[in-house]
Amino acid sequence: MSCASRIIGTLVAAFVVAGSSFPGGEPARPSLLALLGPSAAYAASDISLANIGISGNGVEIAIPSAAITGSSLPEAELRALFATGAGSLPARLGTLSATRIAIPELTVTQHSGGVRQVTTYFDMELHDVVNGVIGSLRSARSAVTATLTDDSGDKVQFTGTSGETSVEKFDTVLLARLFGGDETDGAARDREQPVQPLHGPFSIKDYRVTGNADDATFSMEIAGIDGEGLSVRPGSTSLSELAGLAEAGSGNFDSLSPDGKRKVLAALAGLLSGLELGETTASGVAVSQTGAHAKEDNYSLRVDTIRTRFIDRKLGFSFEGITFEGNAGKASVRTFAVEDLSFRSTASALAEAARPDPDNPDITLDNARLAPEGGRLRVENVNVDFNIDDADGKQVNDASGRVAFSIASFTSMTDLVPDGDSAQFETVLDGFHALLPATDNDGVNQLRELGYDEVTLSATARGHWTAEGGRLAVEALSLSGKEIGSIDVRARLGQVDRRAFSGDTDLALQALGKATLHDITLTLENKGLFERIVKRQAADASPDDVKQQFAALATIGIPAVIGDSAAARKIASAVARFANSPGKLALTATARDPAGVGIGTIDFGASEPRAILDRFDISTANE
Repeated sequence: MSCASRIIGTLVAAFVVAGSSFPGGEPARPSLLALLGPSAAYAASDISLANIGISGNGVEIAIPSAAITGSSLPEAELRALFATGAGSLPARLGTLSATRIAIPELTVTQHSGGVRQVTTYFDMELHDVVNGVIGSLRSARSAVTATLTDDSGDKVQFTGTSGETSVEKFDTVLLARLFGGDETDGAARDREQPVQPLHGPFSIKDYRVTGNADDATFSMEIAGIDGEGLSVRPGSTSLSELAGLAEAGSGNFDSLSPDGKRKVLAALAGLLSGLELGETTASGVAVSQTGAHAKEDNYSLRVDTIRTRFIDRKLGFSFEGITFEGNAGKASVRTFAVEDLSFRSTASALAEAARPDPDNPDITLDNARLAPEGGRLRVENVNVDFNIDDADGKQVNDASGRVAFSIASFTSMTDLVPDGDSAQFETVLDGFHALLPATDNDGVNQLRELGYDEVTLSATARGHWTAEGGRLAVEALSLSGKEIGSIDVRARLGQVDRRAFSGDTDLALQALGKATLHDITLTLENKGLFERIVKRQAADASPDDVKQQFAALATIGIPAVIGDSAAARKIASAVARFANSPGKLALTATARDPAGVGIGTIDFGASEPRAILDRFDISTANE
């Protein structure tokens, strides 16, 4: 639910769980919703009510006064309209109409677990309320105080304020149905409901929160939040019932009964299938922590713009203009964005698991289908400059402890067609640039010894998959470095399950482990690395002598290591030619069995690698 929904959502929820009177036998006092009369002919005079109070199930609402204009009901009928047991709340809300309702101050107090939150809205006005739909709502400002008590009894307090809050076309009838306020249409709740607008455009200005924990001060500021609106579908499990299940299970899904688990899964499936969030933008976001005794815990984070949307079970969000500064260093990212991440399969899997099965009372979840699919990740202009800690946890402030790198761009895409019969994937890293300071890392030191004080790398993974035969073509799997060279792998596989594109790394690896390999080509291209290696080894010999030594070592060593065979000698000869004239080398292995070689049957750690080569035809090429 959006930020704007909370303003009215809390009010309607209180009616759903509490009715319109305080417990303990106090006389009933008029609720906020009792201020809204059914539309027929609007009353000419204003109606003023005082000391409006609602409480129940951890929610208390207090309204010292309210003024209603244009209600069709007189004051007495307004007070009686929402008496306890008056019938279906959504049906009653559907008759409510008024031209204007003014509420100078409204305070909501909530208790949940170890959290107590008090929020007060000032100068609230509701305009053009027709049949339970509020045409527009405005609140000039709000103030909030939240106290968190942990298991040890320590308390952390947060305080916050916001400027003007507004929301258009807010459907209180639909909100009441979401909270389970309709006691008479349980059967209807079990039927598929259409997606309906809950509210239209909304805006929150100048949102600020501060808090103190131990010796540190936390603060967050958001210049503004603006959204297009929110649409929802009422599910078979109400929000009130879900809250009760969460409390009963202490937030632990496994502790719920099978029926409770199914209700939660059905609600999640309904949420993914029936929620439509238009583009929502937060601008001018700043988060910081100061005053911490440990200086490394102090930081400042700023984000120019955060956007999010969820339409047709696809999620998209982006962060623009990220900057981070801390005692250890700083970082910045111009863009971090995810687009079209599909939860279609996730919703279907949850819905299936939620259906009662007399033959199998246990809940069975298909983890492969739960993972979201497809989507595009885009990251641009990353710059990181930090000092790391040593083995004792102390910050290293000299060059050996510095980690500095930048990334021009990184994109990753998996595009599954709607029927799931094919997919394309592509991941591209462009312009990864890193400094190589003196360090204890052997790999970094070896590069430095070769004359590399910095490296610039790029990488690509690209291919496509077809469901028929599970055919996967790896068109490029490459890594290249400036003044270093490149390595590229291309392959054709079969029997690759669609789980390889589930977004879950473990499931993807399992799917690939069951695949068959038809052919694979490895290409090496030298762009300067080999010359540096030769130069380093040529202290007592000429470069040509060193190359000949490498060639001889390949000719003798490769068959000795992988087992002497025609294939091994062919590989050794190609590598020897590359050593003498380091340009480009390509090695191709093609399965002798037309059905391919099962990847799971290849023992990559075998003491006799020749057995692997015997299952392939080997070809080589030098340029």
